[in-house]
Amino acid sequence: MSGVELLHRLNAEWSRTAVGGRADVDRWAGEEPALAGCRTPGDVLACVPGTPDAVLSFLVGRAQAGGEDAQLAGRVVVQALLGKMVLLARADRRSGLGDYVSQLWCQVLRYPLGRRPRSVAANLWMDTRKAVRREQGEKVEPLLVGDDVLDELWVLSQPPADVLSVRRVVAEAEALGLVDELSARVLVSVYADGLSSAEAGERHAMSTDLVRWRCSRARRRMAAAADRLVAA
Repeated sequence: MSGVELLHRLNAEWSRTAVGGRADVDRWAGEEPALAGCRTPGDVLACVPGTPDAVLSFLVGRAQAGGEDAQLAGRVVVQALLGKMVLLARADRRSGLGDYVSQLWCQVLRYPLGRRPRSVAANLWMDTRKAVRREQGEKVEPLLVGDDVLDELWVLSQPPADVLSVRRVVAEAEALGLVDELSARVLVSVYADGLSSAEAGERHAMSTDLVRWRCSRARRRMAAAADRLVAA
């Protein structure tokens, strides 16, 4: 099945799921304040952008608990991150959307809520990307990014808005003198276009190690000036 066909099937399935599951959602609304007033899974999904960590942490917890509502909770999380999975798959010549969605489900079920309660969406996205890269046989380096930077690099919406958000933050960092022009282009390649370090190196005619060094240095500078980026 092609990525386009899978995307259509997932969205068609969600259009049916979004109006069902009222009993489960009623219970969720009574347990999680961020979901107060929600009646359907569609309502729950609509709450994610406003309070992403609260809603996603709750849903991930329900998915991991394995109760009758586990499948629905996980499905809402997948739908919330589906746009980002599409972007990653489009930038990947070896793995398709099905690979990313399957890995996302796995990451939801193993996500360490106690250790990483912040930036849940961004962490799931990055964990999924790394898992797919590992399946491809690529060595994956630990990516140490502060929550403030993750939050700025992440917008939980449709793919175009997500890409624009990454580009906007990087552009602001460049305008503030936090990163140089070449580092800004490398950051966009890795975080907006979803390229690996090796692929970004090919694009910008530099070694994989230099890509990682530029990204690491840029992340440190952006993390140190997160308050300026937020205000920009």
